Amino acid sequence: MPDSVKAAAPTEPPVVQMTDISITFPGVKALDGVDFRMFPGEVHSLMGENGAGKSTLIKALTGVYSVDSGVIRLGGEQVTFAGPAQAQAAGLEVVNVYAFGHDYAETLKRWRERFLAQREAVLQGGFDERFMRIWEFYLAYCEAAFMENNIDVLQVTLQKRA
Repeated sequence: MPDSVKAAAPTEPPVVQMTDISITFPGVKALDGVDFRMFPGEVHSLMGENGAGKSTLIKALTGVYSVDSGVIRLGGEQVTFAGPAQAQAAGLEVVNVYAFGHDYAETLKRWRERFLAQREAVLQGGFDERFMRIWEFYLAYCEAAFMENNIDVLQVTLQKRA
């Protein structure tokens, strides 16, 4: 793989690391061995079909749900929260939650068209072809999925207080 499309190696440990997280509700395995990590300055998008476990993962991180198995680390230290108040006391809380529905498809279509129209400017801004392909795919995938009403995107802002 050319160096221009390789992600830079993280220089700091993850601020959030969830390893082998499993949660079962009566009759349903909501999460099964899920791994998730975030490094300083990263932005992630959790997307998938309704019931895929996006909000369950965030609720596990913020103490709303306890995990059946797996490990959660904040800043390298293992944590277990008995509820959201403990997560907030540790400085981790959900600040904003937005759910997008079917009408969002048209917005995504316009964003994708504008993004592709600005291709040269984006590349000149220091982003590479891999970035372009990932974002084009992401926007097209979400647009199509919203049109079919089989996906939602949960946008969550997590804030870790000092």
